[in-house]
Amino acid sequence: MEGREGAARALWAAVLGGQAPATGPEAADLMGPAKRLARRLSPAWVASLLKQLTVDLAEAPKALLVARLTHAAQSEAMRLMAEAGLEPVALKGFANAHALYDDPVVRTSGDLDVLLRRDQLAAVVDLFGKRGYGFAADGRRRWGFVSDASFVPFFSPDGVCNIDLHVEADSWPLHVGLPADDVRAAARRVAYAHGTFLAPAPEHALLIAVSNIAKDRFSAPTISKAIDLSRLLARRRGELDWPEIEARSARAALMPALRATLALLMELGLSRELAPPALARRPTGLAGQVFARVLADWLAVFPRDCGVATLLTREALLAREPSTVVALNLRRLRGLVRRGDGIPAEARLSPTT
Repeated sequence: MEGREGAARALWAAVLGGQAPATGPEAADLMGPAKRLARRLSPAWVASLLKQLTVDLAEAPKALLVARLTHAAQSEAMRLMAEAGLEPVALKGFANAHALYDDPVVRTSGDLDVLLRRDQLAAVVDLFGKRGYGFAADGRRRWGFVSDASFVPFFSPDGVCNIDLHVEADSWPLHVGLPADDVRAAARRVAYAHGTFLAPAPEHALLIAVSNIAKDRFSAPTISKAIDLSRLLARRRGELDWPEIEARSARAALMPALRATLALLMELGLSRELAPPALARRPTGLAGQVFARVLADWLAVFPRDCGVATLLTREALLAREPSTVVALNLRRLRGLVRRGDGIPAEARLSPTT
């Protein structure tokens, strides 16, 4: 057990902290956790993160080809929106790929998340509807999916590009502390293949990542957010406005998630100098027990998915304030009773959809 945990800690230190992975005979110990990580992320991304280690990931070349196709399609979508005068703020994956990685292609996966003003939705739907894009049915509505920040996926006809249209950076309660207008006002220019695009300020990117981690309750889907967050903290060492981060986190009821996220990153090998010590202390009491089980999952590199009871416990004791847990479940229940399809009303007015 100690040997396996040591190998996992070495893996996370390399992935999150940028430390050189082991070489020689010790490198073999990393192969098991590296392959488990590759099953949760793109194998091409994992191979890139562990470039100093010969990672035998048979799927990496195929995954890299998919990433290139996805990156090209997402970049083209951003270009089309810019040329139409609809300058969105790119969120999460696409923004982080270009802002935090030397090669954005290996980080490219999943949706193209873009923040738009609500009065721009009809124009975007028309723009891509003419190119065969359509909204897909989404299973999230089975448990109270509420489209208060974004909508169901908007797919290209070939399925390569999936645009997630946002009117807020993330679902409630993030936009209580970080409204869309504030994200737009502080957005910065980031270079990409077709010029530049707008991306959230580093402090706002951090908050969006923490909000997503809280929503996924430290389960396997949070791995990509944690890796991006570790890169952001390292690149912005000493530059982040922590008072702003704390103030917005408090207003958005995200302080438990912020503290637990930073503590987890530090436990997994990220330098403790990258965040204020008061914000990165390991939780105690009942929350501490839940945190220990979360850490064990990460050190095992998620051999299995978390059950519903586990996720609800993490939400209640580690990721959310009690009042937020109650309010979130009331929203989910309302969404379950009032089943919406998650398609923006503006799409129904467009002749192309």
